[in-house]
Amino acid sequence: SGDTEMTYIKSITLKGFKSFAKETNIEFDKGFSCIIGPNGSGKSNISDGIIFVLGKLGSKSLRAENAASLIHNGGEGGRPSAEAVVDLHLDNAEKTFPQNGNEVTVSRVVRRNGTSIYKINDDVRTRQEVLELLARADLSPDGFNIVLQEAISRFVEMRNEDRRQLLEGVAGIS
Repeated sequence: SGDTEMTYIKSITLKGFKSFAKETNIEFDKGFSCIIGPNGSGKSNISDGIIFVLGKLGSKSLRAENAASLIHNGGEGGRPSAEAVVDLHLDNAEKTFPQNGNEVTVSRVVRRNGTSIYKINDDVRTRQEVLELLARADLSPDGFNIVLQEAISRFVEMRNEDRRQLLEGVAGIS
């Protein structure tokens, strides 16, 4: 039916992840959200946190040497974090996910040894179980849900024909 709403990110909580040493919660509204701020303030680390929770594996796409380098390093004179934790709170009012409650929390923890732990509502799950849950809302670490800055730059610099082919592929009409 045409009146059902899509799942959206209600908030994200980052702790010990990249530049976010202390627990930081960022709330989003339905519809369009925009994060602005000066260079080096952590804007890109928020989108990195989202794709990290969605199960992105390649550390290059997360702008890190390896999984352990996603953990806050302590900065100048601070103490490094023991682990990086990101919680993604997703709207479930339309019961997109087979979970009780109007919200589903998907979490990912990375430890210093590089081990990742995935959770759904605080219950430890496999990466595959998380990916299957997220697929119910068409969320994927490699999908078109999040468009990173470098992808926009590449898109702008493409030849018209290449851009058209990409758009037709995204729209599913190619």
